[in-house]
Amino acid sequence: MTAPATLPPVFIVPNFHPASSGWLANWSVERNYCANTYLRHLDRVAEDPAYCFVISEVNNLIAIRNFRPDRFEELKQRVREGRVELVNGFFIEATMSLGGGEVYAKMGVEGMRWQQAMLGRKPRFAWCIDICGTPEQKAQITEQLGLEGLVFTRNNRREHDANSFWAVSPDGTRTLVVAPTHYSDFGSKGIGEVFGTIGPLSTEQLQNQFDYFAVRAKATPPGAPVLILGGKGDYALPPANPAYPSAFLAEWSAFQPNVPLRFATFGAYFDALAPVRDALVTQPVSTPYAWNAFWVQNPRVKSWFRRCEHALQAAETAATIASLRAPDAFTYPAQDFYHAWLQLFLNADRNTLWGAAGGMVFEHPESWDVRDRFEWVEALSSRINHEAFAALSEATTSAKPESIFNPLNWDRQDPVDGLYQVRVPAYGSIPAPQPANPRSLEAVPEEIQTEFYTARLDPVTGDLLSLRAKASDRELLGGPANRLVAERATRPEWYQAGDNLLLRPERPRLACSADFPATLSAYETDVALTVEIESTFWGGGRSKRILRFNKHYPRVDLETELSDIPDETVVLAEFPLAETPREIRRGVPFGFSHGAWPVPRADLEGITHGILPAVRWSDYELSSGAGLAILDRGITGREITGSTPCLLLINTVEKYYGYENTWLSGAGKHRFIYALAVRDNSWKDSRVPRLAWEFNQPPVPSHTPQHADLKTQCIRTSPNLIVEVMRRDGADIELRMVECLGQSGMARVEVYLPHIGAALTDFHGDRAHTFSKGSAYEFTVRSQQIITLRLRTAISVPIVNPLIDWTSLSPKEKQTALCTYLPEVVGHPPRGE
Repeated sequence: MTAPATLPPVFIVPNFHPASSGWLANWSVERNYCANTYLRHLDRVAEDPAYCFVISEVNNLIAIRNFRPDRFEELKQRVREGRVELVNGFFIEATMSLGGGEVYAKMGVEGMRWQQAMLGRKPRFAWCIDICGTPEQKAQITEQLGLEGLVFTRNNRREHDANSFWAVSPDGTRTLVVAPTHYSDFGSKGIGEVFGTIGPLSTEQLQNQFDYFAVRAKATPPGAPVLILGGKGDYALPPANPAYPSAFLAEWSAFQPNVPLRFATFGAYFDALAPVRDALVTQPVSTPYAWNAFWVQNPRVKSWFRRCEHALQAAETAATIASLRAPDAFTYPAQDFYHAWLQLFLNADRNTLWGAAGGMVFEHPESWDVRDRFEWVEALSSRINHEAFAALSEATTSAKPESIFNPLNWDRQDPVDGLYQVRVPAYGSIPAPQPANPRSLEAVPEEIQTEFYTARLDPVTGDLLSLRAKASDRELLGGPANRLVAERATRPEWYQAGDNLLLRPERPRLACSADFPATLSAYETDVALTVEIESTFWGGGRSKRILRFNKHYPRVDLETELSDIPDETVVLAEFPLAETPREIRRGVPFGFSHGAWPVPRADLEGITHGILPAVRWSDYELSSGAGLAILDRGITGREITGSTPCLLLINTVEKYYGYENTWLSGAGKHRFIYALAVRDNSWKDSRVPRLAWEFNQPPVPSHTPQHADLKTQCIRTSPNLIVEVMRRDGADIELRMVECLGQSGMARVEVYLPHIGAALTDFHGDRAHTFSKGSAYEFTVRSQQIITLRLRTAISVPIVNPLIDWTSLSPKEKQTALCTYLPEVVGHPPRGE
């Protein structure tokens, strides 16, 4: 019996979800799976006039062009016809929660440029269907790229009653979000039946489809059609029935003629939302986070990524200055920087930066891998720094010692590894200081006095027992801190190790560092007093903790080394506070999340419960307004229970889906670098985001025999701005910055580099608001607003050519595998044994 017609029209959008930089296969093989699976969809477009699909990620398009150039031309034709839609403005579908803001801004700019240049179309959307949590600034990033909407499928705060809504970022920027509950179907009675059944469908199966659409309709705004992202599981192929979708549409029409159903591109669905957009609800773009293991494990890939992004951004800054101050000696290497960013994008792929993949993705003897790309970016950044400073040294009149360069937009005087602490001006350099000579101490002092805090250590365990802010004498700790705790990495039964973790109350405690006899030693310089604690730890390996108490800076620098941690173990460092914090801030790309603890508040909408990713820092505010911040260099996992924040150091996994991965394993030595920042004042005056940038971006050595004289100012800004980027793009100097305090107000940028005009623009340099020519530019900023200031120069840098072949970036010995076409691999890569 035909079901009653009670549904709005249904749009089925075929799509394909891969892990395109490698998941269960190495890069060279994975790109074959992706290319061939998309080509199967393209085959169906040619075979069936009712079929269309959406295609995502530039590296997949490059793979099709490399392996099947004839089919790439066919793809271009189908794009022009509207049968295939380039759905993603981003170069790759990245995790969006673990990199710095500029990674995602640049990823969108280069993704859109490539697709416009090579296929004649600029995508309309941020297609983020596989991210496992959406950060606060995603709406603003989407809008600044000129994209019309954002698509994600997990953790929508109102997934049961609002799958389309206006999402707002902290600065008030809105973007239209479409958030269906999944990118595909894994069940036995959903759209996966249409894609997986040889067919035709029985009446019962057609009723299953009606019921499935009815459930989705409950979360569809009144007056809008129902959206179904179509496919059967990951790496979804076109329908298994070669007569589908036309035959299915005929079956559906006979079963339920009053419910229109069509296969469509996502753009067609998005356009159909136009009549109801004004009535859609507005809510924060941020969401809870899922797949908890992703934020904890494989600290090696996360910390290496953090180092590379900071190294690359520092090199762009040095190159910009050199190309303008010494143009006869240095040419801005635009093409090299472009290639470096593309490789960083590949390593920002979801499973890569989550650390959740087989080991062949990270290191492989024959295939281009994650390690190769990190090493390439590091080598390029170092080389360009050397060349830039050499050019600037030649421009000086006298030989001076080697220098250190500050690539940040404020004068800094932070300590470096307890060896020196000197003032380096914003974007300036000074002669490299001589490192201090450490003096051994006979014993660890009972009390460690510094300019900003007083500390006490347990003389037996080495735990940090007390940390008192100097000005107020306020105790910040409520128990032994920097204590290492090993817990069993339990997970729901249906999850693979390396995919999910249960929360701390459900993880059995195995041991802590206080359970093992420790040896303490200490030494000091004029900069810091350092304590080292050595012992064994859970599993029998060695543990070494280093605490560096900086004498003239509000930071305690921490370093931990662990060895040979057993399989499926979580190790964390805990920091009990003197009281339960009332508010928590946590770094996200281009800003921060701000939420209440332990009880949510309507005026603070940031997510605080669960295992959460942090970018560079998290901050815990006490009732007095003072607080404690945890800074990190790529140790991203944060969790808090009661009054005890935790820094999750590692989650060990020997095999991921049956594949060994030494980067995930607990075997060998693991090093973690982090810090505590003591704040005895209000958030406004705390400088925590800037402290975190300093910690992640130490002064850069010039590696030249002469001092590059950069005492002449380049850029100065008001204290409410962090400049993430100084680069050259065409005829412009591009400055990308963000309001860092979370407060609206006035901002100021003083420019001492040669330029002939200035404008505020979006990420592409469009929508310009021009200034009268001057040396200082003032403008209003909103809370956490991302600002792009472009300074027009008299001379353009070389034009960047879109990359169409990865061969030149790959090691020579790995180019054979990179270029090998495997026409038989398609669909889901096999799991290991």
